[in-house]
Amino acid sequence: MGANHVAIYERRKDECGNLGFISRGFGTEQEHLSIESGNDRDEVKSRVRELSAKGMTQTAIAEQLRISQSKVSRLLKE
Repeated sequence: MGANHVAIYERRKDECGNLGFISRGFGTEQEHLSIESGNDRDEVKSRVRELSAKGMTQTAIAEQLRISQSKVSRLLKE
């Protein structure tokens, strides 16, 4: 395929609860790469700490900020 023609799939559960994938077309690799600057990371880290101080779970923080739970955990340990 190549970097300019990347297949896009969405994970979904069917009516029986089985996990599968649905094709969502094609895009470029660049559209799906996240390049994080130092300022962005500091902002996310600050928000993670703020939400954690309010008593939110790591899973809830991850869902709200659209990052992985492991990233939330790493940012809280720093």
